[in-house]
Amino acid sequence: PVLVASVITCAAVLFTGWHGVPWGYRETQRTLARIVSERAGAGASGHVFREITPEVLVYPDRVSPDGQRMSGVFLSFRPAGDDPLLVFAREGRFVPATGDGVVSLELSDGSIHGEPTEKPLYRIAYFGRMTFRIPLEASSVHGRNDPKGMTLPELSRKVDATGGKGANATYRYHFHRRLSLAVCCISFGLLAIPLGFSLRSRGKSSAVGITVAMFLVYYLFIAAAGAVESRSGPGMIALLWAPNALGLTLAAWILWRSEHHVALFPGIFGKDRRRG
Repeated sequence: PVLVASVITCAAVLFTGWHGVPWGYRETQRTLARIVSERAGAGASGHVFREITPEVLVYPDRVSPDGQRMSGVFLSFRPAGDDPLLVFAREGRFVPATGDGVVSLELSDGSIHGEPTEKPLYRIAYFGRMTFRIPLEASSVHGRNDPKGMTLPELSRKVDATGGKGANATYRYHFHRRLSLAVCCISFGLLAIPLGFSLRSRGKSSAVGITVAMFLVYYLFIAAAGAVESRSGPGMIALLWAPNALGLTLAAWILWRSEHHVALFPGIFGKDRRRG
């Protein structure tokens, strides 16, 4: 039953990683876009940082009761393929979406600040009036290049197209992470069978604690792989798959040492005993 449950869980996790994760991500972004279209300033509050859309963060000192006008505005956003920019403005006003599906944020008397990561420069530009446009369908466009919004085949093609190195290493990371999550259901399930027999024979019952510890160790490996994804591709892949390899190895070792291996595989070990 444990092995059957592991296979079923593996299939469910694989399906979720294949279609469920990207579908949920895209639907979340579309929902955010609809919220912004219904009321552009709904997410803005005085003295509170709010992400009004993905990659756009706003912090106003004061907000009008209808949520449309602000004063003392701080805005942070990341242009596509560029470094983040910071905007400070004396006043701001949300303009609801029009037929082109774009919400506008009109800013006045402010400055734009930016610091390129590859150059020791600090850039600043002043403006008297500026209109910041927020496309409501940006989420769907963003999802096409965001690994969270891609299916496994799309991630695989993206890795082949970009090489999966440097800034594009995140595609390789998400691809292997989703596969590793599915396979871990089987590797940990196989580990649970001999481990359960071993604990039962010794009169110990710490299955919950061991399960929690296994998942904590697994997610430590996942976090470590994410930390090195752009620096070492082979190291990232090794960290993602190491828990599965360790789980299968440990399961084989416990099974071999367990007194129940004869009962599990009588056709194999029974012959050896009869020959002896």
